[in-house]
Amino acid sequence: MRKILLTASLLLTVLCADGQRVFDRAERLSGYSWREEALGYLDPGVHVYVRGGLSVASLMGKERTESGSLAGAMAEVGLEIPFRRSLFGLQPALRYVMKGGKVPWDDGDPNNTTARMNYVEVPLNVYMHLPFNERHALKLAMGPYVGVGVGGEVTHEGRSYRSFGSDYCFRRCDVGVGLEATYEYRRFQATLGAESGFVPILTADGDRSWPRPTAFYLNVGWRL
Repeated sequence: MRKILLTASLLLTVLCADGQRVFDRAERLSGYSWREEALGYLDPGVHVYVRGGLSVASLMGKERTESGSLAGAMAEVGLEIPFRRSLFGLQPALRYVMKGGKVPWDDGDPNNTTARMNYVEVPLNVYMHLPFNERHALKLAMGPYVGVGVGGEVTHEGRSYRSFGSDYCFRRCDVGVGLEATYEYRRFQATLGAESGFVPILTADGDRSWPRPTAFYLNVGWRL
């Protein structure tokens, strides 16, 4: 999953870097003012958005198979900051998301343990707007994020332990990359996204490549 996200992020970065120049050249050659019609879809200036929805998380590693998945919730508030007279921009946000997975307690065990980890993340995405008309648009976004674990618990054979701190051995810090696609109708938004961590969060000795938290999410929201 991490390689897929990196490849998609690289492609989107290239599109964002060259897209403005391509659109400008197409406008000059055709004589059609794409800029005025497309930007007519967007309100000028910075906008706040709020979203909420569901997440499906798992834990992955280089040498191990994916863990069992867990369903959770997520909520996000952020800003859309367009570049000057452009369909591209920055999207910083503050996100709460539930992650984790069903994992073995000891090597060789089945996925008999539920590990829930709740994170507060700060993603910083670069986005590209693709308006279809004055009401409908598609927005593609990608970028890095930094997360801090703020709660959760590990459950095994009826006993519970804190996910972070002295009771269990997960690191609080998570760093990764995310990619999302948003359908917009006027100010309504529906977003499908995915993110994957880069840093293994298991502090115990052993397999240092495992686990890395990953999540898919689906949310809906409103652009103010």
